[in-house]
Amino acid sequence: MSYKISFHHNAELEYEHAWEWYLQQQPGLEEKFFEAINKKLQQIIKGPELYSVKNSSNREAIVPKFPYVIVYNVNKRKKIINVVAIHHTSRKPKKKYRN
Repeated sequence: MSYKISFHHNAELEYEHAWEWYLQQQPGLEEKFFEAINKKLQQIIKGPELYSVKNSSNREAIVPKFPYVIVYNVNKRKKIINVVAIHHTSRKPKKKYRN
């Protein structure tokens, strides 16, 4: 049984805002952002424990080519990956940890 992804409400909002921002910057850039996030999420699903624990039980996966990290934790029993943040690396680091 593979893992399922669950997004914290604020993580969804961060993702949407970032996507909209890239949409306004350059044609096609929002698609590249979308693809980079989804590719990293697929890697997390395949190996959720590959990324190191950074804070308590939260792990971070760097998104290539974009200044974002995906912050998540894993519920092994339920086989759920909880995405807590799609965090822009220039923002306050402590804001990325919410449960």
